Amino acid sequence: MTELKKLPRRLSLAALAIAATTSLAACSTVEKSNDAFRVNGVSFPLDDFEQLTEDLTSAGQLTPDTNGLLSGDEARSVLNSLIRGRAAAQFLTTIDDSVTDEDRQKALASVPDGAIDGWSDLLKSTSLELNALQYAFERVTVPSKDAVKSWYEKQPALTGVLCLSHILVESLDTANKVIAELEDGGDFTKIAKETSTEPAAKESGGKLDEGENACFNLPTLQEQFDADFMSAAIPGRPTMVIGPVRSQFGYHVIVHRPWDEVGDAVMKRLTDNSASLLAIGYLASADVWVNSQFGEWNTAKSAVQ
Repeated sequence: MTELKKLPRRLSLAALAIAATTSLAACSTVEKSNDAFRVNGVSFPLDDFEQLTEDLTSAGQLTPDTNGLLSGDEARSVLNSLIRGRAAAQFLTTIDDSVTDEDRQKALASVPDGAIDGWSDLLKSTSLELNALQYAFERVTVPSKDAVKSWYEKQPALTGVLCLSHILVESLDTANKVIAELEDGGDFTKIAKETSTEPAAKESGGKLDEGENACFNLPTLQEQFDADFMSAAIPGRPTMVIGPVRSQFGYHVIVHRPWDEVGDAVMKRLTDNSASLLAIGYLASADVWVNSQFGEWNTAKSAVQ
């Protein structure tokens, strides 16, 4: 995530480390609202967002055009940082933790002398709260396997890790026939080997592995895979037949692989990077609404676009 100009890294609104790598998310709708956004029903006032962008402009962190207006990209950059911060704070509460005064003091102590002189109280408090999250997340450890299993079986995206198989076909009619066969008890691997147009499927049986690991980190998929594919996969559950999903490659039928098959691979991913993945998984699975004047919440990318 791009840092705001001239700010020390730990004071940047856009430098939230736990989200820098990145949904059952709700698309924004056209409606008048006094909120800039909501995460799981918790709102951020539009007046506060407008004041923040004014304060950031005054601090030299945002650059308006010749008419004094900010670009949509700059406004969305700040908005995305705030949404990720709000979701990260909510995630901490799910594991009985939160940002502490000690975290805030650490964030404040990292600020060079004079760096925030002249900032408004709103800008200071918002920036420090976001950066205090970095210290709070240093306490996040790998959850127990039973806890991760319960999240995975509810919605795999909650873990920040996805373990998928898919069948790719050329026509909608063929995709619907595949779905009917699967729902009638057909073997996914056998059908994928016989039907999928993806060359690797004859060997993989439709499994989407990453090297030696059976699963992908969610941010990798969000970055590399087709947006429609991801929008369909993220809210899915194990054993659910998802599709047909159209992409530039054809029509996909997608399933999340069962925990008994991939549980060890999920835990390996979390062992390597638990705090970041769990925060990203929480955001991807959150109910996010964005004021339509800023764009729409993109489920596949977990970002305002």
